[in-house]
Amino acid sequence: MLTEFATGSQVLYDQVPPERRDLWLEANSASGHYDRFQNNRIAALYDTIRQRCQAVNSTFIFAHAPGTRHLSIIMHGLGTSSLPCLAFSEYEYTRGVGARSYAEVERLRQEGVPALYLAGQFLVSQPPEMVSENALLGALKCDGWWLYYAAAVLTHRTPPTQKRSLPAAAGSKGRRHAITST
Repeated sequence: MLTEFATGSQVLYDQVPPERRDLWLEANSASGHYDRFQNNRIAALYDTIRQRCQAVNSTFIFAHAPGTRHLSIIMHGLGTSSLPCLAFSEYEYTRGVGARSYAEVERLRQEGVPALYLAGQFLVSQPPEMVSENALLGALKCDGWWLYYAAAVLTHRTPPTQKRSLPAAAGSKGRRHAITST
């Protein structure tokens, strides 16, 4: 990619070892320019994927998880103003919806990212009451919400007088919350 970026440059791609390319970009005051070049290239790649799929199915929707902060450029290619990309946030998994969630929605809007921000709810990390509250908080400013590991509620039912911990799932760091079935 540096070869394509550096066309016409006095430094040839092969002369810059991979582990020093970031230094070369800094030394030549080209980091910002290269970042924009790279972001445009990534957005164009995903835009091509979106166009091909929507040529077959014009209502085909793309989603992206995780990393609205880290990889928002992908959503520029996967979404359009009429058919935005679904941004499945995982930030709220263990914390719930709050100021950072709202700030992320605002950032996406300000940057013109064609995406709908869906706050993530991880049932292994949040008891059902907290999920319910977070859905309500998400409705205030987020575009929607999504559940991860929803089968936990259906597959671990117990009599109302007993409490049972949900099994730990990948990413839950072994935390367990008791739920009571109704």
